[in-house]
Amino acid sequence: MDPSRTLQQLLFRGLGTTSLVADRLRSVTQAWVSSGRLDPSQASALVDDVLASLRGENPELEKQTERQVERNLDHLLQDLGLARQREVDELRGRIDRLEQQLGRLGGTPWQLASLDVDLKGELFLPVAQLNALRRALVDALAQALAERDAAQPSR
Repeated sequence: MDPSRTLQQLLFRGLGTTSLVADRLRSVTQAWVSSGRLDPSQASALVDDVLASLRGENPELEKQTERQVERNLDHLLQDLGLARQREVDELRGRIDRLEQQLGRLGGTPWQLASLDVDLKGELFLPVAQLNALRRALVDALAQALAERDAAQPSR
């Protein structure tokens, strides 16, 4: 079976189907106009809107389709346990802010070379508590260094 021939047949069938839909739609709307169920201008607008949608010229329909795809993509990524780029960017920003806050070690002999974060779930810690943790860590390091120096014999 020739794939280009199959594609050609599908295109002709699609065009034929679209043409049949357009003809049937015109017929139905004319019947509605004749019976007084629809105003002639409304019938014309309805036919134009449907045909524009079939040709892919309906921006609102395209927006609705894009929103539906976006929602489905969100669910798919969530089911797979994958993050969207905006979520990764947001997390990277939060880690950068955490690294910056914990790296404020001015006036001490230490500097933050790197920060590895392995957190599960949502976690919120106010800046004041981060600062208190940083100060406690610096104090613990200073005490450990002092104890180490005191334990070493003098030369």
